[in-house]
Amino acid sequence: LKNTYNIKSRIVNYINIPDENFLKKDEILLIKELKLLTKKQKCFQVFSYETAISYYLNKPTCTKFYHIMNMGFKKNQLLFIDELKKSQPNLVICGDYNICHEAIDIHDPVRNKKVSGFLPEERAWIDQFMNSGFIDSFRYLNPDPHHYSWWSYRANARNNNKGWRIDYNLVSENLKDNITRSYILPDAKHSDHCPVGVELKLN
Repeated sequence: LKNTYNIKSRIVNYINIPDENFLKKDEILLIKELKLLTKKQKCFQVFSYETAISYYLNKPTCTKFYHIMNMGFKKNQLLFIDELKKSQPNLVICGDYNICHEAIDIHDPVRNKKVSGFLPEERAWIDQFMNSGFIDSFRYLNPDPHHYSWWSYRANARNNNKGWRIDYNLVSENLKDNITRSYILPDAKHSDHCPVGVELKLN
């Protein structure tokens, strides 16, 4: 196990980690708290065990500059995942994407259409991500509305179920038939998010 801990790095440095010489054949990579040079904004966190990755993509609400930088980061993430798929075709990418993909994933799509987390360019990015070879495991098995994974602490949003579904377990398309269960646990009230899960039957 190689543990790359508390890295503060530019995107270009991240894209170059790991390379083919970084890991031996039988080693597993664990990356924790990977950050961009944004002073205060924690933009990305990933734990990688062979084919499982956990995301935290921050939602830039402060300035247009952060939004542009955040979208640039997402673009580079697509490049990284495309490269990773060449050696690891079976991927499960889980975590907080901070984006609602479709109108069904947010309680008020009309009023929130200009709010970060539901902007057209953000939705287009996650659409491109999924179309590159991934399944939204929750929507694959659960087509019904009113399922959310995050609620504001304001205005009694959670009790009124005025939420956003911004946490995803994306599964490689070739693992689609292995998905046996995908779920959200809204009654687990430990934070403004709730747990989301996916179960796969693997040989």
